[in-house]
Amino acid sequence: MLLAGKLAEALGVCAETLRAVPGRDEVVLIRDGIISRLLELARAAAKDGRYEQVDQQCQVVLTHVPGHAEAGDMQMRARAALGEQKDWNECLRLIEARDFEAAAGALRRYRDLSPPGPHADEALYRLGVVAKERKELKDAIQKWEAVVEQYPDSPWAKEADKQIADLTGKSRLAERKARQKQEESTPSTAPKTPSKVGGAEELWK
Repeated sequence: MLLAGKLAEALGVCAETLRAVPGRDEVVLIRDGIISRLLELARAAAKDGRYEQVDQQCQVVLTHVPGHAEAGDMQMRARAALGEQKDWNECLRLIEARDFEAAAGALRRYRDLSPPGPHADEALYRLGVVAKERKELKDAIQKWEAVVEQYPDSPWAKEADKQIADLTGKSRLAERKARQKQEESTPSTAPKTPSKVGGAEELWK
């Protein structure tokens, strides 16, 4: 953050200089180098999930260079991620408060985000937990089965499978693996498409 602050100050000095004496190529080069470094820091922050820093660093760039395409795009995505984080934290807060009706609504809204949020698998699992708490066991099982089918490699699929097994005595993950194994061992009966000679097909040879 200290480096970002110094870069922001330097960018401000460059902007002031260019306003006083437009077209100074050496100042433009320095300004562009500072912007490049700020955006590099912003990209690193985004990888670590530090979206507030991304927002701040992009805003510095946009303050002095309005309409900067990359900074504008990064800021937009950072603010969307901040909104997603806020929504997810609200889901967890409602679950902890045992306000299951409100939690179910918040989880459904999170689940339906487009593109899906990073906790989409957990949101679906927790919808099942909320349904169980509300004594809606059929709905709970359906939610957990959806986790197993949609996110089979997620650790939440294993948790969902345990919940299903506790209620039904059956493992959906085991059934899914058995089904896949059977499908892989069954030879395909689809008729072979005869090869064509000439025309566009020859371009791919």
